[in-house]
Amino acid sequence: GGGFVALRNKDVTTGLSDVASTWLLIIYGGVLPSFLVVMRCDSALPGPVGAWSVLCIIIVCKVSDIGAYFTGSFVGRTPLIPHVSPKKSVEGTLGGIMVSALVSFALFKIHSATLLYTNVSMNASLADKQLFHLHQITSLYIRMNGTQALIFGVVMSIVGQLGDLLESVFKRSAKVKDSAHLVPGFGGILDMVDSPFAVAPIAWFLLTRWWQVL
Repeated sequence: GGGFVALRNKDVTTGLSDVASTWLLIIYGGVLPSFLVVMRCDSALPGPVGAWSVLCIIIVCKVSDIGAYFTGSFVGRTPLIPHVSPKKSVEGTLGGIMVSALVSFALFKIHSATLLYTNVSMNASLADKQLFHLHQITSLYIRMNGTQALIFGVVMSIVGQLGDLLESVFKRSAKVKDSAHLVPGFGGILDMVDSPFAVAPIAWFLLTRWWQVL
């Protein structure tokens, strides 16, 4: 697409940027999130494990944003990279990492605590069914240990925040404050998916190739 436009454009000085923008869109909007689709649709995973695993990845990633925001709002003093994102602070970044690690470890503990509820009958009590669903939702942690759960949270937070900073670079380059106005108060669609897109290939590699827990 970018190459075709570059060939038709009389101003050839923009050709490189047109082609680069096209490839950036393909990678950022297609290749990166495709790793989440691969995990979701993995035929080797029983039942809805793939879907719940992707949900856990997104939760661990996005709680970092929440932790960074509130930590930075209350105790943020040291600017992180002011020329890219003036409001982000070192304290907020560390807070986000800590929150992601704690949430990931909490999900691991929930899965461990509900091991007796891998299956329930139709006549089971409501409490038993709820515990069964909690066990299913946290199935990402079925083969993890506590240390891996903490490391997973830290890595997802760091990579997610790097993805957020990269999206800020895109906005600065395009000279816009928000990437869209479809979702008021969230800064745009890219602001909502930048961190999950960034963590997707890292999570896939970590979970399926390095640790082999999925």
